[in-house]
Amino acid sequence: MSDGVKRRGGKPNRGGGRFNKPTSGRGGGRGRGGRGGGGRGGGDLLGPKPEEHPPLMGVEEVPHLVFPVDTGVAMAVVIMGGNDPEEYDELDVRMEDQYWLTDSRISVQELTSYSGTAQVNVLDEVGQTRLEINRMALHRLQRIDFPTAACLNISLRLNQEAQSLAESHSPAVFSLVSVLEDEDEMWKLILGKPHRFSLQEPVISGRGASKGLSTGNVTPPSVEDEESSDLPEGSSSEEETNGEDVKTAVVRNNKFVRPVKDLHVVRSENRKLKDRFKKKQTTSAYRSMLGERKKLPAWNEQDNILKALNDNQVLVVSGMTGCGKTTQVPQFILDDYLGSSKGGLCNIICTQPRRISATAVADRVANERVERLGNVVGYQIRLESKMSTWTRLVFCTTGVLLRRLEGDSLLEGITHIIVDEVHERSEESDFLIMVLKDLLPKRPDIRVILMSATLNADLFSMYFGNSPVIEIPGKIFPVDQYFLEDAIDFTRYVVEENSPYARLLKPGGGASKMKVSSRREFFEDVTEQLKNLEVSGVRPPKDSTPDQNLNLQEMFYRYKDLHKSVVKTLATMDFEKINNDLMEALLEWIVMGNHQYPKDGAVLVFLPGLAEITSLYEQLQSSSVFGSRSKRKFNIIPLHSSLSSEDQQKVFYKPKEGTTKIVLSTNIAETSITIDDVVFVIDAGRMKEKRYDHTKGMESLEVTWVSKANALQRKGRAGRVASGVCFHLFTSHSFDHIFREQQVPEIQRAPLEQLLLRIKILDIFKDQELQHVLSRTLEPPKPTNIETAIARLQDLGALNRDQVAPFDKRDEADKKKQEFAIGNSDHLTLLNAYKGWTTSLKHGSYAGYRYSMENFLSIKTLKEIVSMKRQFTELLSSIGFVKEGLTARQIERSSNSNDPDGIITAAGEETNLNANNQQLVAAMMCAALYPNVVQVL
Repeated sequence: MSDGVKRRGGKPNRGGGRFNKPTSGRGGGRGRGGRGGGGRGGGDLLGPKPEEHPPLMGVEEVPHLVFPVDTGVAMAVVIMGGNDPEEYDELDVRMEDQYWLTDSRISVQELTSYSGTAQVNVLDEVGQTRLEINRMALHRLQRIDFPTAACLNISLRLNQEAQSLAESHSPAVFSLVSVLEDEDEMWKLILGKPHRFSLQEPVISGRGASKGLSTGNVTPPSVEDEESSDLPEGSSSEEETNGEDVKTAVVRNNKFVRPVKDLHVVRSENRKLKDRFKKKQTTSAYRSMLGERKKLPAWNEQDNILKALNDNQVLVVSGMTGCGKTTQVPQFILDDYLGSSKGGLCNIICTQPRRISATAVADRVANERVERLGNVVGYQIRLESKMSTWTRLVFCTTGVLLRRLEGDSLLEGITHIIVDEVHERSEESDFLIMVLKDLLPKRPDIRVILMSATLNADLFSMYFGNSPVIEIPGKIFPVDQYFLEDAIDFTRYVVEENSPYARLLKPGGGASKMKVSSRREFFEDVTEQLKNLEVSGVRPPKDSTPDQNLNLQEMFYRYKDLHKSVVKTLATMDFEKINNDLMEALLEWIVMGNHQYPKDGAVLVFLPGLAEITSLYEQLQSSSVFGSRSKRKFNIIPLHSSLSSEDQQKVFYKPKEGTTKIVLSTNIAETSITIDDVVFVIDAGRMKEKRYDHTKGMESLEVTWVSKANALQRKGRAGRVASGVCFHLFTSHSFDHIFREQQVPEIQRAPLEQLLLRIKILDIFKDQELQHVLSRTLEPPKPTNIETAIARLQDLGALNRDQVAPFDKRDEADKKKQEFAIGNSDHLTLLNAYKGWTTSLKHGSYAGYRYSMENFLSIKTLKEIVSMKRQFTELLSSIGFVKEGLTARQIERSSNSNDPDGIITAAGEETNLNANNQQLVAAMMCAALYPNVVQVL
């Protein structure tokens, strides 16, 4: 074979023999001369003259690239040369003696920097030769006829990835796209041997018929068989044959795709990951980031942590805010594995209490490892995932791991479970800890690490039989702590008598003790009493009495060291309200006041919920200091779990010089995430907790005072880059004498119904009493709360009187579901079941009831679907998509035996002509659910 190269410019053509580096002059193939020389060589060129392409700018000379070709595949030899931006090369690949099949003219479109070596196989008439190609330029090619064999190899690889993701019920779209974006892997699949299903019939000929291609030594590749790819240079896994004796192709593996990821494939990937890690350690970018990691206090405990994990199955790590435990401990484990020569597996899951913390920490760790998120480090949250077949460290929410336990009670393939922020004592984390404790005897190889940011680590250690505890000191600058009385003093804040934050007059309150009948009289009385008030003769109040229950004399005695104007404000202020006016005054003092603290640091304001964040945000936007005219000076950013991931990421961006960032956040910023540039913290002292009144049977999200541990955590958010300041908008006395040390565990104050049903789903608790299971939690709920929750579930029909969920009929329900099944679509299957129910209603409501019972359908849910359909139709009518003027009530009146939901009668049959077009319905659902359009089951 000869190479024909078209060169644009005045230089002569380049040519050369098969796979030889081209040299100046004419080649043996047919070429087109440039403007200044060259000519035509012998032979014919396949295909028409290629169209002109724009020049590639600034391309430096690189060694040529060689791509091997098997039967039915045409690839290219690409030669780039010269620095002249007017020059570019385009290769015409032609067929010589039937050795290269098909016509392919491939032009270079884009060059990117890449370095490395690749082992590829090149077939010639004699046999198989192994060449080492130095790839200094990786490019994307514009193809005319993409090889079908490569398509099948890529499809098999995507199928394998989907199978792996299905084990954890993970969304597959991003991971599959990540595989396609991995250039190394794509080239390996493109250059790999074709699968046996894509091979043509072998050519039965000897060397005498040299015009045919001998395929006798071609072994169809298998997705599972990785042994041949790991052979040393010069060796071959194929059967050795002589050309004349070849009759058939040798097939070593008849398997197509295994249902689960093969262990040998995982080990092969692990070897490659170790090789990549060793190479990456020599790069300047990695060494620079490693230097930053070594500055964290957690780094000094690396050896102790790894040794403790080697000797124990459970480890508790307690670290102050900013010590680096969340980002470093998982990397210690991963680095130890990748940097060692020992075999085995390493698959780490690190749970986070919130979505934003899972994504933010994963992104941070990926950056520290100088790699793309979704490669070795990934995350998985509800409806969003960035993972690939190479991922060995996954950050996920606690709920995601609990969901995985429903289908994989032993967590097969997982080697390390890290439960972060266990001090928050959420219902899910406490339950997960109990599940892991039961799992340990069944999985002696697994390691569990519990990480806490507060000093209650001994509680978790004792729960796991006095497991070792490693404490990591924090690394923060000094933080000055101030309370409500200090904030009032600094800002000179005064409560006006008509202020919404003035104390209300209510029976039994402090105001009523002063025998005043109006708010004005109350303020006047306070002013008058302060003039002649003396501490002597006043009976000191009890420490357990809250400030809001004190009268003026008692308030003055408790805060006798303060100025009388501050005491007056405390006496007239309503402590139960979130005081936006005081927070605005405090923000003005921070950015404009006369103090020694830096004024260019970010401000973090803790508020209980989205409503309070919105209220303060709107007030600041309308103020003269922080309003729209000062957008360049102040960047006010709300932070709440309901916001999108993109909006949440804004809090991490560094503002422009001269701009102060003000973040209004819930307790999501308390421990879950770290905003590095925060210098000032304003703590409203409130948080929302899920509570349940078992006597009323009602659940609510109540605003409550924080605990001491919460307050200290919020204080620790300041002082990351410089000396910090924290203002708690509650009094020092409340902090010292009223607040709890720790917040009440959620499992003791929240409804238990969902948790009880989760227990029934998990196989690990099969046939166990609910009370017995919950009694083994870290701090069990009250027995009366459990009994009340069980009774509620029994009333709803979710549990029978024997506390057995109606899951004993799951097999029957699954069989019924198969009767409605349409392909692999749950949505279309449910739609089919709904249509069957509406058809049954034509014979009366009792027929519909029997239909739902016989097919394990919920009547309540079916009726809710009917109601939702009517509401959606009303919305479509309001925008003119269907008949205008329709309301849900009118549609309901239109229902009849032939049209149970009334929609066709009200809107007209023409609006429902394509209801039975399953392809159209499926396409609409994909568009509506995008990007979460793929779920492998």
